[in-house]
Amino acid sequence: MQISKAVDFEVYRPVYNALLDASMVTCRSLWELLGVTVPSLSEKYPASPTVAAEFSSWIKYIKPKLPPGIEILNFDERQFNDLPEKKEIVLVLVAANKCVAHLDAYADHGVGDAQMDPAIEATLREVGNRIRNRQP
Repeated sequence: MQISKAVDFEVYRPVYNALLDASMVTCRSLWELLGVTVPSLSEKYPASPTVAAEFSSWIKYIKPKLPPGIEILNFDERQFNDLPEKKEIVLVLVAANKCVAHLDAYADHGVGDAQMDPAIEATLREVGNRIRNRQP
C-alpha cells in the first residue's frame, strides 16, 4: 500500500484512509471465519492494545452456509501465538473494531503500511492454509 513520494500525501489521505479501513475490515472478517476474534470494547489505546485474541469456533453458524465439501480449520491459541505476525494482526483487528467507522477526526489507531502489510500477508496465507475443498 505504498504511495509514491511524488504524490502530495495530504491530497490523497482520504483515499488512503478508505483503503486502509477496507483492508482492516476484510482482515477482521477473514480472521473471524478462521475462529479468531479480538474483543476490544474495553481497549482504551487502540495504537497499543492490551487485549488478546480469543478462539471460538463459528463452525455451527458457518457450516450450514458453506458449499458441500468445504472445511475450515480453526486456530487454537498456541497456533495463533506461533504466528510471527501476531502483534500486527491483533493491532489491525482492534483498529478494525474500534476505528473503522470513525465519524470524527481520523483516529490514531497505530496501523500503517508497516502493520497492515504483514497482517494482510498472514491473513491470505492462513485463509489459503485453513479453508479446504474436500470434494474430489
